[in-house]
Amino acid sequence: MTRDDIEITIPNSVIANAKIINESGGGGGIGTAIKLNDGSGSIFSYVDAEAIVNENITFDVDNAGINSSFVVTVIPKVTVANGIGMTVGTGKTMVIDALQLGGL
Repeated sequence: MTRDDIEITIPNSVIANAKIINESGGGGGIGTAIKLNDGSGSIFSYVDAEAIVNENITFDVDNAGINSSFVVTVIPKVTVANGIGMTVGTGKTMVIDALQLGGL
């Protein structure tokens, strides 16, 4: 399943005779994967120190799960730009700096 909720099916006959590289991740599973000089993945990843929300967004059943859920970011500092709305809907809980990196 891709990040866009698209399921990709690869036939066994293709898998058996091909080299498959998963380009979706790498790193430690959190943040953005850091690639090695040869372009292959490493065990390391990075997390930006801060981010700015520049578009209105509502976290609700349409984009953040149909049941109660957590909307999570590991970025320590999130700033909502002037005039921008960020709404956390019913049953949703916003967690900023889930890794508690901000105090480092």
